[in-house]
Amino acid sequence: LHWEKDGGRIETSGLSGKYSGGNKEKPSLTIRHVTRADSGLYSCLVQHVTRPALASIHLEVLYPASIISISNLAEVSVENHVTFQCVADGNPPPNITWSRGGRLLPSNVYSLSRDVRTSSLVLNDVNVNDSGIYTCSASNGVGK
Repeated sequence: LHWEKDGGRIETSGLSGKYSGGNKEKPSLTIRHVTRADSGLYSCLVQHVTRPALASIHLEVLYPASIISISNLAEVSVENHVTFQCVADGNPPPNITWSRGGRLLPSNVYSLSRDVRTSSLVLNDVNVNDSGIYTCSASNGVGK
């Protein structure tokens, strides 16, 4: 009996302490200090005289949303346009929102990219009333 992750054999006898079990005496595999890198397809393989047996499970590691990057400070002339971009990460993918001066902006004012991790705030025909501090926030319900 042995375990594999994404097709590569997992060593459970090492001193790293990452994995334990996964052998004839203790078939269950224990993963310690789980991180994002532990996501993947885990398979238990048993060699038998008549035929080998295989069972697999997909492990998806959830982690809190975080802002990876946000546009720098911008100055723009009246009647021009400006675009701010916010990139966030998290699993599940984060919900990205924008606010100005602590007030949430309506979702029709900004757009999300197809990968759901990038949001762009576009201000067209800027006027003096658009001045302020714009904030990007990301949340996904996992931790803080």
